[in-house]
Amino acid sequence: MLFPSLVLSLSLLLPMLAAPQAGSDWPSWRGPDNDGMARGDAPLHWSDTEHIKWKAQIPGRGHSSPVIWGDRVFVTTAVPTSVVPPDAPPKATPVRGGGPGFSDSRPQPEQKLMLLALDRKTGKLLWQQVAKIATPHEGYHPTYGSFASNSPVTDGKHVVAFFGSRGVYCYDLDGKKIWEKDFGIQLKMRLTFGEGAWPAIEGSKLLLLFDHEGDSFLVALDVATGKELWRTPRSDGSTNWSGPVVITYQGKKQVVVSATKKVHSYDLETGKPIWEVAGLGAN
Repeated sequence: MLFPSLVLSLSLLLPMLAAPQAGSDWPSWRGPDNDGMARGDAPLHWSDTEHIKWKAQIPGRGHSSPVIWGDRVFVTTAVPTSVVPPDAPPKATPVRGGGPGFSDSRPQPEQKLMLLALDRKTGKLLWQQVAKIATPHEGYHPTYGSFASNSPVTDGKHVVAFFGSRGVYCYDLDGKKIWEKDFGIQLKMRLTFGEGAWPAIEGSKLLLLFDHEGDSFLVALDVATGKELWRTPRSDGSTNWSGPVVITYQGKKQVVVSATKKVHSYDLETGKPIWEVAGLGAN
């Protein structure tokens, strides 16, 4: 059967979703300061009906976070176009020794990978674009994952939808595609738990992380054109669901990546490693 529609219900961000105000944009997964914090008052109580400004049906299944710029909310989703063959193997095999979860090794149904824009004040659908129609090569964690888990990102001129193995797609805020890029890689994620690293924009650079059970790398693209600026191999790369964060230290910008073995820092302009520190666990 097809995935049921999702409901985008916006109450936690109610102060941000009222009339747009200066500094009230939410351009990436962790917000404008990469700390997950919204500024302004918020309701102390909410429910399916209390302190809800609007609700909107979202087709398919997407675990990405909405991002906001001005009067628009952007969200990604994956909509299956077919069903799993009836003679496919069992849906899920319990994972042993890898924590709670399931490993889904069935053939996957074809998906429409989509980016949607909604009106911030009303929830009305403004436009939707199908970035790509493709059949995934592996599944995801059935509770916590989807084929649209990578949160989009915007800088107020571009909005970028990153679908990992299925490429990256850049649109303007009116839904016109500016460019797309397919890296020709099929990520192999540990326990087939699915993909989910978020992209980051810093100035003119779009940063994408491809950490998996294979040749991992961090890459910087020109956000306006999609041109590759640099690519750095990740020597300690393995399955990772976090994305890059840019910080400034002593006047120099660094790209910091937290992964399963080490935290690494890279020079924003060149991609060259600056420092690393170990001590993290597999989770």
